[in-house]
Amino acid sequence: MGHVEYKVEQLKWPEEGTHLDELVKNLNEWAKDGWRLASVDLTPGPSFEMRTLPVLLEREVDLAGDVQQRAYERYEERGRGEGQAAQDWQKAEHEVQAR
Repeated sequence: MGHVEYKVEQLKWPEEGTHLDELVKNLNEWAKDGWRLASVDLTPGPSFEMRTLPVLLEREVDLAGDVQQRAYERYEERGRGEGQAAQDWQKAEHEVQAR
C-alpha cells in the first residue's frame, strides 16, 4: 500500500554559476532520501530577491508494515480470538491511512 508525503524546501543558489547546476545538485541530494520534485514556485516575489525558490517535494511511503503491526495489535487487544483477521486488517488500514 503506497502513500505519498510532501514537504517544502527552499532552493538556494549562489551568486555565480548556473542555477541548473544548483538545482541538479539539490535534487540529487533529496533523491538520496527518496524525494522527487513535484513543483517549483516561479512566482516573482520576495524570495527572488533572497535568491531562493520554494520547491515542493514528494515521496512514496510504504505503510504495509504499519498496517501489519496495527492489525496484530488489534488481534491481541481482542484476546487473540480467531476468525477476525480480515476485519482487523481493514480497520488497521483505515487507522494508518487516517494518520
